Amino acid sequence: MLLLFCSFPLLAQFSPVTDIESFRLRLSTENKQFTNIECDFVQYKYLTIMDEPLVSSGRFYYQQDDKIRLDYFQPSPYLIVLNGQKVKIVVGGKTNVYDMSAYQMITMIKSMLSACLFGDFSGAGRDYRMSVTEDKTVYQVNIEPLNRRMKRYLQKIEISFDKKDFSVNQLLVREPSGDSTRHVFSNKKFNSPLPDDLFL
Repeated sequence: MLLLFCSFPLLAQFSPVTDIESFRLRLSTENKQFTNIECDFVQYKYLTIMDEPLVSSGRFYYQQDDKIRLDYFQPSPYLIVLNGQKVKIVVGGKTNVYDMSAYQMITMIKSMLSACLFGDFSGAGRDYRMSVTEDKTVYQVNIEPLNRRMKRYLQKIEISFDKKDFSVNQLLVREPSGDSTRHVFSNKKFNSPLPDDLFL
């Protein structure tokens, strides 16, 4: 499950956003128009034991009420569906369903991604520290766990927003081990009808 999310540092020069509450309000206002998102993604997985990243690509779906689907097409078919507290993984035609409450890091990343997609950070609580930085084209939300147990698995989440429409460009998560993954999103479509069975 840890191969699903990790991070790669951005090379751009960022400066702090001092008025985070204004940013949250604008993000919430802009994203209230989105009920679902569909887009392509490329995942770059960097492992400290390898010189080159592992690259995968596929289609990403998000629907309000915390429903996420990642369809990996390359280099081999792979499916992950997150719906409520359940996770479905399909590999090589074999399907397994798990209770997500057993995977704290995945639950936290899903919660933070949902918050950022729709601008509601009320669920972040006191277990995480959040800061916002910006450059000319993007805002970057940086989320660090304060919980000692979470720090063993997760160093930082970074979510980058396009300043033009406040949609998510990249999802990055850093692990204490130094391993990292970058998800880059493109060809975004908003509020298109999505079949219910996508998230079963």
